[in-house]
Formats: sequence, structure tokens, C-alpha cells
Amino acid sequence: MCFINELITFSKVYKSLKMVSSDIENVVRCLKGATVIHIFSATDGNDTPVITDPMYMCNYDNFSRTLDPPYNNGSSSINLCDVVFLLDLDKTFTSEENYTQVQAFISDATETCMNRGVGYAVFAYPMFNETPNTETVCCNADQCKTQFGFMPYRSYVGNYSDMDPVQPVTSQFNFSYVLIDDLKKVGSTKKACLYNNYVLITNRIFNMTNQTDVVEELSKIMGVGCITFTVVVVGNPDITTEMIYQQYNAQYSYVVPNFNCLDMLKVSFDNM
Repeated sequence: MCFINELITFSKVYKSLKMVSSDIENVVRCLKGATVIHIFSATDGNDTPVITDPMYMCNYDNFSRTLDPPYNNGSSSINLCDVVFLLDLDKTFTSEENYTQVQAFISDATETCMNRGVGYAVFAYPMFNETPNTETVCCNADQCKTQFGFMPYRSYVGNYSDMDPVQPVTSQFNFSYVLIDDLKKVGSTKKACLYNNYVLITNRIFNMTNQTDVVEELSKIMGVGCITFTVVVVGNPDITTEMIYQQYNAQYSYVVPNFNCLDMLKVSFDNM
């Protein structure tokens, strides 16, 4: 959990923000993301380093104990594991101003993770509009902040066909298929690393009640890659944490009714 301590601090202002979380004191191991903008990076996200450090080894014992990543020991240290920010946002719920708050949030989360030695590659892309032009990868905090700032609103925030808080999986928005495909990019023996992280930031949730086979497949992929899966629902007050529990097999989940809560979370990080 690369910024667990920051989240514990944030829990002190948790009630005043009216933010609901599942076990906020055990939230996330780090955050892992990918966004491809053509600025120099030491990695394209595919040249996975061999994991030899036992602190980062992906195995059942380590993964089941929810270990905190070690602090980065300096500029000579290499960050390991990947962080993926998967965006599924709608223009009705997410204005351009709201979107800048999301960009700031993932930038801060990335910096915190990298300070904890996590983030060999960081990715950020829109879940249902992933193309070579909307996929960004970065490998250091300053570069990531710059690249996240260049992610265009019109490409990263879409249009839902339905405004219901819980929506069916459809051919247009085949959530289960897309999520499984995305997770497999990291959920493999080759890419396995103890602090691999996927963070879904969205304004809705999908109905997975009758897709037990899909949920089981997701669990297997996450186990193989040691992926911590976090869901952040923002800007939709009709969604509760209990609703997320009913649909997703996510280790951690947050409901943030107002985008300003993301900014408050960022401020709490800065005051650590």
C-alpha cells in the first residue's frame, strides 16, 4: 500500500467530507497507471525487469499479508511493479473542471507510489476509448505529472448511454470483457510484482450479479499478477459502497460524492 499512511491521515477528515470507504485504513498498496504521450520515457511499459528483491516478490504468502512497500532509498533505487489508472468518466457527471481534479489526484498518487519504490511504469487511459493516442506511459513523477496534464478531456471523458448508477453490461460497454483484457496486461507470470495496482476511477458501476464466472476469472488474474484492484466512484451521490461490494471483487473501494474530496485528499498527502 504505497500511500496507506496518507490515507490514514485522510481518515481524520473522512466524516466531514462525507466520503464512504471500505476499510479506509487498509486501502491501497500503491497506484498503477498507463498513459502514452510521446515524451521520452525510459520504458514503454513492456520491458518488465526481473524481480529479484524479496520485498517485491509476487507469491501467495506475501500477497495475502498485504505488506507495505519499502520507501525508495534514493535516486539510485529502481521502482518496481506497475500502476494503472483506468478512467470511465462521463461528461454529465464530470465537467472539465472536475477532470482537472482527477488529473491532480492521479499525479499525486503516482508521486506517492514512486516515493515508496513502486511505479516502474505508470499507465492512464480511458476504459472504453483506448487507442494509441489515448494510452500514456510514464516512468518518473515529474514526467507523469506533465503527461497527465496533456490528457485531453474530450478523449478521456466519454458519454454514457444510461445515467442509472448501476448499469447492465452491453455490447457497447462490455465492462467484464474489457476489464479482464486490461488486467491480463499485468496479471501474468512475466509481469507479476507484489505491488501491481489497478485503479478504476468512474461515475458508475456495472451489474455483475449474475456473472460469477467473470468474477472468478478476475480473481485468478489478480492472484497471478498480485494485483490490488481499487474502485473509486466519484461525482455520483446515488452510488454507495455497499452497491460496489455487491457488484465487484475489488479489494478496496471508495465513494467520493464530490470531486472536491479528491482535492482534499491531495492536500492531506501534502501535509504528511
